[in-house]
Amino acid sequence: MSSDKVVLNRFIKDKKKRNPGLNTKKAAPYFKPALFGCSLGLIFGILLKELFFSPRFTIKNIRIYGTERFVNESDLYQIVSSNAIGKNILSLDLSKLKDLTIRNFLGIKTVSVQRHFPSTLAITIQERTPLAVVYNDFSANYYIVDEDGYVLGMVSEEYEGLPRIHYDTEIKIGAFINKSVVPFYNNLMSMINDTDLKVSSVSFSSKYTKIFLDNGIEIFISQNKDLKASIETVVDILIYETSSGKSVKGIDLRYDKVIVSY
Repeated sequence: MSSDKVVLNRFIKDKKKRNPGLNTKKAAPYFKPALFGCSLGLIFGILLKELFFSPRFTIKNIRIYGTERFVNESDLYQIVSSNAIGKNILSLDLSKLKDLTIRNFLGIKTVSVQRHFPSTLAITIQERTPLAVVYNDFSANYYIVDEDGYVLGMVSEEYEGLPRIHYDTEIKIGAFINKSVVPFYNNLMSMINDTDLKVSSVSFSSKYTKIFLDNGIEIFISQNKDLKASIETVVDILIYETSSGKSVKGIDLRYDKVIVSY
């Protein structure tokens, strides 16, 4: 073989080494995952567009459940629909809608909001439950309140049998009286029912409670002291003083020292 051919063959071999070209065998393992990723991204994009921009998932209907006496269904529907109708059912902030509902309707105790696909919201509420009747010396009216002290409205015949609480400050429908009054009253009566004390009425102020017994005795109890201990003290005093032949007119437990009047 001539020297020219040898040089030419070496040149061709060296060129192939320097420019190997596309190695399809090495690239093949990466081609399918790349194609799959592109396809998945395309599908995901189409899905997002369908979910968040399609009229199919625009809220068109509002369903209200649980309204009875203390929440007006038409007013509730108006508030909810004005903040939900026409919006995407997936992107709507349900927590904000719940907060808005409770702020505008204090007669609601609890509320839940559920998505019913593709275009309906279901609002389920639990109204407050009347637990007592409150009244004061400034008005001849009687009002029903729930456990939180929320004044639901004027007392009606069906609620006349509820416990009655005298309250010494303003009572206004749609507002709260002292939140601790009703729970305190329930605890008080539960403890008194375990004794021989006969209560004719109970009066609440901001700092103390006044109990009127059937026999005319007035008892003052601090709301900042242990209720059970106070009731036990009253019972002990009445037993001791009665056995001594004394006629008690009043017992005052508001201070460090118990005051008994005759």
